[in-house]
Amino acid sequence: MGRKISLLIVTAFFLGCYLGIAQNSTSDENDLDASMFWKSTGEYVHHVESEKGDLYTKLGHHGPAIENLWVAYRVYFNEFGGVDIFSKFHPRLELKDTKWYPSKTQRIEGYGSDNYQAGKTTGLGGVKLWDGNDFQNLGPVDKRTAEIILNDSIAQIRMTSYAIPYQDSWVDIQFTLTTLANSRHAVVEVRELTGKPVQFVTGMSIHSELKMEYAENYVLAWGDYNSHEKHAVFNLGTALIYDPNQFQRDLVTDKEFLLISQPTSYLKYWVTSANEKEHSDLNTYEAFESYVQQLQKSLH
Repeated sequence: MGRKISLLIVTAFFLGCYLGIAQNSTSDENDLDASMFWKSTGEYVHHVESEKGDLYTKLGHHGPAIENLWVAYRVYFNEFGGVDIFSKFHPRLELKDTKWYPSKTQRIEGYGSDNYQAGKTTGLGGVKLWDGNDFQNLGPVDKRTAEIILNDSIAQIRMTSYAIPYQDSWVDIQFTLTTLANSRHAVVEVRELTGKPVQFVTGMSIHSELKMEYAENYVLAWGDYNSHEKHAVFNLGTALIYDPNQFQRDLVTDKEFLLISQPTSYLKYWVTSANEKEHSDLNTYEAFESYVQQLQKSLH
């Protein structure tokens, strides 16, 4: 009898271990998602392209989007190419349920909110060009493409703009935004595909009422972004982390903090966000500031 009980205990132990591994595996696999679909049909796709370079009104949520458990990021499919964010209050995937715009019922159920304002700015880490005298959007183009990549480890947006007139030539710019499993931040990589040196411009949307922190290798903002989502106004934290050696100068306008790169064919930086309504330990300015400070140390 004792041996049977022992056998049952051992069997239960290993069964519990197996189920625990299976549950953890499922959880890991569901930490990320990617979304791109045609607005008219609702059909989800992994690749789109346009010779005009503008599918802003044709695609759901205006362009490709990816998410981790805490933040969703989308890139506008047009010449502005701003990065917008969707803030969550609970650690879960929401893109496929809300398609970026929660219904009244979903808001009551605690789904997140689109309170950030990107507009025609860089948003949070979008990219433009500097031609030596002025800022230049990623257009006109011969063609613009977008694709989403999703696996157990990453969710990624890759947008490529071909034959942009730049100075006395043409350039092909690829913008890649990637978020990792078990993470809230995203890494941005920008390339000129033929290897030509260009001056990239990135930055983040700001306004005068935000609490700002300008450090050597990051800029942080916290506050209400004057969102059109008046039913759910809340303080939102955003941060852009970068290597100052890659940049020539910075500039603060009434709408943006901007960074102009050294001439280069490759640029890398990071973006992240949190908010005061999320059920986490990063829902205050002080906690978010501490997180950004630790994150920038781990990335450099």
